[in-house]
Amino acid sequence: MAETMGRFVARFTFDNFVVGKTNELAWARVSSLCHHPEREGSFIYLYSDHGLGKTHLLHATGNALIARGIEETRLLLLCSATAQAPSLPEGAYLFIDDLDAGNATVQERLGILAAEALSRGGNVVATGHRPAEDPHFSAPALKTCLAHAEQADILPPEEELLLAILQRAMEAEGITLPEEAVSFLVTNFSHDVGKLLGALQRVKAFSLLNHGEITFLSTLRALHEFVWPVEKDRT
Repeated sequence: MAETMGRFVARFTFDNFVVGKTNELAWARVSSLCHHPEREGSFIYLYSDHGLGKTHLLHATGNALIARGIEETRLLLLCSATAQAPSLPEGAYLFIDDLDAGNATVQERLGILAAEALSRGGNVVATGHRPAEDPHFSAPALKTCLAHAEQADILPPEEELLLAILQRAMEAEGITLPEEAVSFLVTNFSHDVGKLLGALQRVKAFSLLNHGEITFLSTLRALHEFVWPVEKDRT
């Protein structure tokens, strides 16, 4: 990520986020903030392994607040753990992606920044890969903020949710996969929704490139390098 203030990704919305048992608490945390933007002093922390939707929810929250009329000058998105932020306005909404990416010095700076936002009637939404009580968070200022955070973890999706996510994506792309291809994708990309959706895009591109319909065989051909990588010759 670039070390600058960023913009919210328009394609990440609540409308295209599929809710299931493994992510509903995280969804509920940020949805509540959007439905009650007058709230003050909330620190919401979402954590999970890579590719399970926490960044989607962070950007969806920003987009939803803008849609509700919150001034964009009050919404500040840190695009990396080392980004510098300008002076915080009253009632700011501070968004920090990958909160745990930095070292102790960066953590302390982020903790001070978050504390300032909260003390001035603002709110903080952050994501990371570790729970708030993880020893990695060693900086006092950040530990203090996280101690009072509303945290929620996102677990790998169950099969029902994976199928729903894939179906939503296929509808958005205007494509249909045979049942065997859908099962293949769900089986081989079950722990990373981002990779699952990326695989679907590759299957679609392969079909367009070869001017053919999407079949189970074309799906295997499109994804063989990712599912069965060939080891490079080390000699």
